[in-house]
Order: sequence, then structure tokens, then C-alpha cells
Amino acid sequence: MDNYLLPDGLTLRWASADSELRHALTNQRRPRPDDSLAEVANRVATAHRAMAAVYAEISDLPALPSPLGAAAQAAQAHHEMLAAGQGQQVGSVSTGAVLPAAIRDDVATLWAYHQMGHQIRPVDVGVGLGSHDLSVATYAAQLWREAVFPLIVFTGANAPTTKARFPRGEAVHYREFARSLGVPDEAILVEPAATNTAENLTLTRQLLAERDITPRSIMLISRPYQQRRAYATCRKVWPEVEIICGSLPLALDDYVASIGDADRVINMLVGDTQRIEVYAERGFAIPQPMPDDVRSAYERLVERGYSTRLVA
Repeated sequence: MDNYLLPDGLTLRWASADSELRHALTNQRRPRPDDSLAEVANRVATAHRAMAAVYAEISDLPALPSPLGAAAQAAQAHHEMLAAGQGQQVGSVSTGAVLPAAIRDDVATLWAYHQMGHQIRPVDVGVGLGSHDLSVATYAAQLWREAVFPLIVFTGANAPTTKARFPRGEAVHYREFARSLGVPDEAILVEPAATNTAENLTLTRQLLAERDITPRSIMLISRPYQQRRAYATCRKVWPEVEIICGSLPLALDDYVASIGDADRVINMLVGDTQRIEVYAERGFAIPQPMPDDVRSAYERLVERGYSTRLVA
């Protein structure tokens, strides 16, 4: 939006709303220990509604050229949608997405196993792996703003679990969300066809090669419990590149609350744990060590019925 077209008061209101939104999003990405997730989400929703109100004023300016008016209306609708989405997350948290106490230790064991613990450092390209988890786009946008990488590739079509949430495809929705967080179009590439992690990586490499980009280092951004599998797969299909892995830094219980479905998280954790060995045996990934306590926790959770994401 070209600020010279706006009255001074409206420009100031836009700048104030933008600052409040950035502050709220930073607090959401890095909550303080005593923060309530519901209150944090409410602050983000309020900030998005304030942005929507400013864009509504902009779109009503009588002398505004029609392309800018259309852009303001689209921005208004976008922020209203994001505010509503935060409200849904608050509802999920408040209804009690918590881990059953009887299995929490086993879930925590798998959770820790899948965290690679890589130190964040500058790399050539960030690769956001598509899934149901929009925090991938959130974290990618944060890292881009912190100059960890100059370019993001969002990759992913749809899985059965994401068609309803992301009807235009995972990567496309990730791009739209990252743009709403301030990442410009020229810093984002989209790979919209991949349906599994190996395709995420091979098609991303192909997309970059078509643009004469040969990265020496990449950061894989994923769901927290996908880090180890993503690393093992990348080492198999893209062995020449240096890899670090990362996810939005949330504690286990906060992550479960943010997703709003404890059973879903547990089943996905169990499924990804099985895939570490199965995919290595099938030649899809390099082998990874699995400590005895991880194997035992996995087996106990399978015995308790958390098996919906297991592969045959």
C-alpha cells in the first residue's frame, strides 16, 4: 500500500496496528513461561481485527485507485480470516487438548527423540515442508526476518489430513500465510506437487536448479516430530547439501494445546517413530539410531491403540 495516498491519521493508525500485530505475533512465537496460550491467541486475533479495520477505512477512501482499493479489500478479508482462525485455536485450547497423564512420559520420550537439536545458523535456503501444521510457515517467516536465509521454498500438495484445511494445497497456503507475516513474494518459491517427504526434497532441488540455484546449505522447517525423519530422508535423496532442521520452538504441552487434538499428535508421533526404521529398510532414508527407551515407549503407545498412522 503506497502511504503517500493515505491521510496522515490513517497512515499513523496503520503503522500502530502493524506494530501491535508484529508484537503479538512475536509473543505468540516466543511465549513467556507464565503466558496463557488462550490469552496470547486472543491478543493476536485482536491485532488482526485492528488491521482489518484500518484496511476497511483505506478501501473506503473516495480517491483511491481501484487496484489499491481491491488490494485493501483483500487485505481486510485476509486479516478477518486470520482473526477468526485465532479464535478457533483459542476454542481448541480452552476445550482441553492435554496429554493423558498415564502416557505423558512415553509421549515426551518420542517427542524428544524427534528433535534434532540443531543450532540455528545462516543457510542458503529455507525449506518449509507441507503438513497440517501452519506453524511451519510461521517459523519460516520469523527466520527469514531474522536473516537466517534469503529464500524460502514451501513444498507440498495435499494429504488426506490437509485437504479440508488447505484446499489450495499446503505450500500455497503456507505462502499466503508467510506473506501476511511480512515475507515478500520475491523471497518465496512454491513447489505444489509433492505428496511425501522425499518428493518435497527432490522437487525442491529441481525447482531451485531450474532457477540456477544450487544451495550448499538448507534448513528444513517442519512439524516438531518430523525433524528426524526429514533429516534422514534428505541425507538419502540430497546427500551433497548441508542440513539443519528446526521447528517452531514450543514445549510439548503447548504444542498439543496449539493443535487442539492430543490423539492426533500422539498418533503422528508414533507413526513417525515407526517410519524412522521402516523407511530406512525400504531405502527411502538413511538409518537412524533408536535408543531402547524410545523403542519401549513406542511399543507401549502402540499397545494402547495409538496406531492410526502406522504404515503396513
